[in-house]
Amino acid sequence: MESTLEFLTSRKSGRGVHRHWPDEVKAQIVSESLRPGAKVNEVAERFGLRANRLSSWRTMSIHPFRNR
Repeated sequence: MESTLEFLTSRKSGRGVHRHWPDEVKAQIVSESLRPGAKVNEVAERFGLRANRLSSWRTMSIHPFRNR
């Protein structure tokens, strides 16, 4: 079984704590979600993410200059 080491930083704002995901970790999560048979919801849950956040990362990886 593969293990994952996460390096996250967090900062507190008026709406709560925001986690910062390093680009390398985002790329790993996106890659995992793009594997045949993978479900965005399941991958997101495994990493403690919301599915819409992972979907945004996937879109940015496919269309890197859109919405910037």
